[in-house]
Amino acid sequence: MKLHEYSIETEDSFSRTRVHAVLAVFSVALVMSGRKLFIDAIGDPPDSSAVTSAFWVGAIGPLTVFGLLWNLFDKVLWRTWVGVGISKLAGCVIVPNISGSYLACTEWSTAPNLQPKRRAAQVSIRQTWSRICITLDSSGVDSHSKSVTAHLRMTEAHCELVYTYEFHAASSSELKRSGGTQYLSVSKSLDGKWEGSGFYFTENRDSGRLHLSQTLNATASSTYEYYKPDVKQPELRRPRITFQ
Repeated sequence: MKLHEYSIETEDSFSRTRVHAVLAVFSVALVMSGRKLFIDAIGDPPDSSAVTSAFWVGAIGPLTVFGLLWNLFDKVLWRTWVGVGISKLAGCVIVPNISGSYLACTEWSTAPNLQPKRRAAQVSIRQTWSRICITLDSSGVDSHSKSVTAHLRMTEAHCELVYTYEFHAASSSELKRSGGTQYLSVSKSLDGKWEGSGFYFTENRDSGRLHLSQTLNATASSTYEYYKPDVKQPELRRPRITFQ
């Protein structure tokens, strides 16, 4: 699945773009140090070919090193203490790593006074520092959803994940497609796994709740073991929409 960009909202940190500036400074410093070592190594006076090589190293080197550092940070370093240190140095928010497999349970009701229906599902979140992809596959039915846009909002207690998705459900005669929006409030449990719940609504005016828990080697058939209807789930801050 192709990953897409996501935005982050925080109350006390600067934009993530400051990380680019820090990586750019590191790139220039590394190239200039290497260029100096190169000039010192060729001796004095240097020939014309050596001077030309040193010039191109100083001119193109920073861009090349920046590209390598950026890809390394975006895919690997941001999950480690090195990435945390770079983010702190830049004064940026530390992006939570919520990637992984989740056991999930969707819950909806066809009428206000009826017992809600539940269905097991498996949620997969693939994430880099700048991109993300969230998919959900239901158990027992041929349906699949994939995120289109996503937004993270960090608070002291938990992390709110809001994303829009495309939904595909295959019936006996046709493939039905629709879209929707999912609001999730997730936080880490005592064993270090992400857990949470939230509500969703679709463009067909259907709505319900999604409960999930991070696990290894998740299978949708075991989701019902996680779902605990008596546990109070955290309330989400509903978005405020204004028209100008």
